Amino acid sequence: MRRIGRFFLWVFTTIGILTATTLISVGIWIALVDDEAPKLPDRMVLSLDLNKGVTEKKSGSPFGFLSPGAGPVAIHDLVMALEKAETDDRVAGLAVRLGSTGVSLAQAQELRDAIGKFRKSGKSAVAFAYSFASSGGATVEYYLASAFDTVWMQPSGELAITGISLELPFAAEALDKVGVEAKIGQRQEYKSAPETFTRRSISEPARKNLQSVVDTWLAQIVDGIATGRNIPAAAARQAIDTSPLLAQEARARGLIDTLGYWPAFVSTAQKRAGGKENLVNLRTYVAEGGLPNSEGPTVALIHGIGPIVPDAPESSPFDDRRYLAADAMEAAIVKAVNDENIKAILLRLDSPGGSYVASDTVWNAVVRARELGKPVIVSMASTAASGGYFIAMAADVIVAQPGTLTGSIGVYTGKFVTEDLWDKLGVNWQDVYAGKNATMWSPFKDYSEGAQARVDAQLDFIYRDFTGKVAERRKLDDKQIDAVARGRIWTGTRALNVGLVDRLGGLSEAVVAVKQALELKEDESIQLQEFPRRKMPFERLLEFVTGETDNIQVAMVEMLGLESVFSDALKDRLEPFVGDLDLLQPPVGRLQMPPVRLRH
Repeated sequence: MRRIGRFFLWVFTTIGILTATTLISVGIWIALVDDEAPKLPDRMVLSLDLNKGVTEKKSGSPFGFLSPGAGPVAIHDLVMALEKAETDDRVAGLAVRLGSTGVSLAQAQELRDAIGKFRKSGKSAVAFAYSFASSGGATVEYYLASAFDTVWMQPSGELAITGISLELPFAAEALDKVGVEAKIGQRQEYKSAPETFTRRSISEPARKNLQSVVDTWLAQIVDGIATGRNIPAAAARQAIDTSPLLAQEARARGLIDTLGYWPAFVSTAQKRAGGKENLVNLRTYVAEGGLPNSEGPTVALIHGIGPIVPDAPESSPFDDRRYLAADAMEAAIVKAVNDENIKAILLRLDSPGGSYVASDTVWNAVVRARELGKPVIVSMASTAASGGYFIAMAADVIVAQPGTLTGSIGVYTGKFVTEDLWDKLGVNWQDVYAGKNATMWSPFKDYSEGAQARVDAQLDFIYRDFTGKVAERRKLDDKQIDAVARGRIWTGTRALNVGLVDRLGGLSEAVVAVKQALELKEDESIQLQEFPRRKMPFERLLEFVTGETDNIQVAMVEMLGLESVFSDALKDRLEPFVGDLDLLQPPVGRLQMPPVRLRH
């Protein structure tokens, strides 16, 4: 059977290699034959289907040329394209399809800013949605739509701007029933992540903190809808409190401009563009080049996305969109520091935190970069909290969106004791050991008195280190650091007020901060260069053939550009069921946000 298995494995591997080689050859041929930028019309309206998603980082797929309109659009490309279009006389307007983009509040705010600047240049921006309704709500979705000057919706659609809710699971009772006890310590009372396993209901500090978050978010949304639709804030809030609204009701309240179908919307956009061929996909417009920040002093753009781990999991060595691997990010920062052509570093962070040691590794790399004369600017995306903030606090300037989640300055650690569970199953674990605390992390028994003291010492040390570094870098005294720490979660707006971030905005604002750090004029340009550089198709093929990649299945997935398909599909299907189990990590100090289900 093993021989048969190996035979089929090598058959499929050979087929995969031949397929990949063929596709790469086609790609290289296309690149050589058609290396010119696309020729665009003298008058056009840019179009984009945002329902395909928005991502922080471009896909690593080497075969994007086979389906240039597929997959999510990188928020950097979208923002820069709109900035270019502001002064491009060929561009008359923007037509976008949305309704189920899945954008976060911070992403919506970044896109709203870009669309607002585009409209101020005198150009139109129109949006279409079949409906603003989904099982998770569509409040943020419509908040984004309200930035357009005209909003279409299908007559059968509804406007479900029902507000914001956070849902938290509490499993202490369930664990107790099966004989499992969560022995998890936290510093301090607002560091509520362990409560999922240690309590039967939310603690008052956690409720108070999270309530302030959703209240702030809703206030930002109400203000944005009121401003975008030119209606009183009270009317916007009433619309939320009486949603879902029928299509006719939404139009009567001034929230929807036109009730119509997709073909009519497309026809209207084509007429505005001057013909069908003049409706140009925004991705094609990006491919033309000439985007802002593509020339001038070079600035390294380094992404840090996902839970923070010491190194990328072996099962996915190239999946840099699911984990923030400290070793890889440290290497990228060191490389940027050692490159004389790199004048500054722009870190784009979107992380809920993770390993304390891994976070400290990247923090040190940022500190050394600044000490060696390379300015470091941080742009926070949807979340840069706990370990994410640990990294960010070392930068020269921190930029966050009003809706960004940050702070969560605290730590937790512990283990699950399964002694009663095994007793119920009739299994008796025995141990033979040397060393008084050799079994302290065993799940089969509780901490000894000495082991518990060491756990408490670890928690106290990490908390002192975290708060001490924040206080030093952000120039906060003991009273101030106590008021902003203890595990509290802050929105970007409130983080600015308490001194944890320096300014509000997105990538564009971060670029302004970079220019200021380099003492450049506002109208001078910089060149953003992604670090580390994305590998070309032939480089991945070479790794595969030479055996540098050990995992054949993973290598094939990566070479074919399917890693995002698999990871996104699995995440979408498993997140509602196992997302909270990320807390079941090895017993090391963890700087991480609490698990919540966000509905908006």
